[in-house]
Amino acid sequence: KQILIQSVYQITVILLFYFLGITILGYADTSGNATIVQTLVFNAFVFAQIFNSVNSRRLDRKLNIFEGMLNNWYFMAITLIEIAVQVVIVFIGGTAFQVTCIAGREWGISLALGFVSIPLGALIRLLPN
Repeated sequence: KQILIQSVYQITVILLFYFLGITILGYADTSGNATIVQTLVFNAFVFAQIFNSVNSRRLDRKLNIFEGMLNNWYFMAITLIEIAVQVVIVFIGGTAFQVTCIAGREWGISLALGFVSIPLGALIRLLPN
C-alpha cells in the first residue's frame, strides 16, 4: 500500500506540473519558462525519491522514521551524495541534463513537493491493512 499510494502521489504531481506547470506558476508561455518548469519537475521528482527513501527505512507501522538513522552511516552518506549531485546537476548540468538554474521559489516548491512524501507515508501507515 505504501508503494502504490506514494507512486500515485508522485505520478499525479509530476504530470500535473509537467503539463500545467506554466499555468500553475503563473509564467508566460516561453521556451525559457518551459525549461524552468521542466527543471522544477525533475527536481521535485528526485527529492520525492530522496524523501521517500527516508520514509522507506521503516517497514512496520510505527511513525518515527528517523529512529536509528544516525547509526546507519552508509544511508546518510548515500543520501547526502544524492542531494549534492542533484544540486550540482541543477546548477551546472545545463544542456547535458536539459536543465537550467532555478530560483529560490522553484527550489522551495521542489523541496515542498518532495517533502510531502514524509507526512503521506505517516498517513499511509495509519491506514488499516
